[in-house]
Amino acid sequence: MYHFNLRAPIPAITVPLQRGEDEPTLDLNAVLHDLYVRARYDLMLDYNQPPVPPLNDADAAWARELESPTLSVRKADDRSHSSLQARERSVASHRM
Repeated sequence: MYHFNLRAPIPAITVPLQRGEDEPTLDLNAVLHDLYVRARYDLMLDYNQPPVPPLNDADAAWARELESPTLSVRKADDRSHSSLQARERSVASHRM
């Protein structure tokens, strides 16, 4: 069993294989972050909603500090994406 808390990176674990074989290490933190990026969870999750289950006060304050730059970058990306979509619609409508 591996223990970690919200603020700590998820630990790497060893993967048991057959007896006598070297156990490879699986970096679960890297796997989770790669999955998050590839699946584009940042576009699917509403970070304005409180987490379930709720965080304790100390962890909630810590999370707010982390999310502030992320949300401002995400909002800028959303505006940039919306602007790009508007330009594409404008160009498409002029071609008709």
